[in-house]
Amino acid sequence: FVLLNGRREPAPVEVRVGAPLRLRLINITLGRPSMRVEVRRDTTLLSWRARAKDGRELAATRQLVRPARQTISIGETYDVEFTPGEAGEYRLEVQRANGGRLAVMLLRASP
Repeated sequence: FVLLNGRREPAPVEVRVGAPLRLRLINITLGRPSMRVEVRRDTTLLSWRARAKDGRELAATRQLVRPARQTISIGETYDVEFTPGEAGEYRLEVQRANGGRLAVMLLRASP
């Protein structure tokens, strides 16, 4: 199983529209070498900004806004920044390499 915020079924995270939310994505499993993490609204893949890799801040030229999808191998850590653009529910999804869902955490954005 996969834990999000230390839980198999995490409580929703309350966020504000326009306020950046920094997420640290860590794969400390022994048997999932290529988990994928995404942020979606309904079926739409959103965007986030890359911030750090394995605890080290990226150079400003590498802190790019890109699709909110990251594959994480065993022992890797990524920091990304997601900023909700409008009120509503977003989903942080963790998936197997083949796309099977492992875990979901809701992000609830309010004005």
